[in-house]
Amino acid sequence: MRLPPEKVFDIFTHHENYRQIPLVLNTKLIQQGKLHPSNGQNAIREIHFVGGSLKEVVTDMHYPFYWEYLFLKWPLPVQHLGGRMQFDAVENGTLVTWSTQYNADRLPKIVAKTIDSLSKGFLLYAAKALAKIALKRHENIKLMMFNNR
Repeated sequence: MRLPPEKVFDIFTHHENYRQIPLVLNTKLIQQGKLHPSNGQNAIREIHFVGGSLKEVVTDMHYPFYWEYLFLKWPLPVQHLGGRMQFDAVENGTLVTWSTQYNADRLPKIVAKTIDSLSKGFLLYAAKALAKIALKRHENIKLMMFNNR
């Protein structure tokens, strides 16, 4: 079944859907965003999971094409420079490209590589879990993931 970018955008960007990801304990909307209260520009959200928490602000969005965010707080010892989810319509559904950028230049290379692995693992884990939510609704999503330092 074909799933348009609007539905995929809604699944991937709404903080309450993250509660269905294993290891996520709770999510909370701290500040409503513009136009879209839970995922619109300037929304601030917290995600609590086993072992830590994230606090993020939505920095930009163009519904249903992309959604950008910045971690104000996260458990990694590097400066987060921003993340982006891109939603592109393809023949059999929607292609999701999820990227994140951070600065690990001051860390030893072995530590930076470990953070790369952890970050990629987290994004992939979260994306697969969100795709499963969509699949429960009989949807079709293609995923593309990458990190940039």
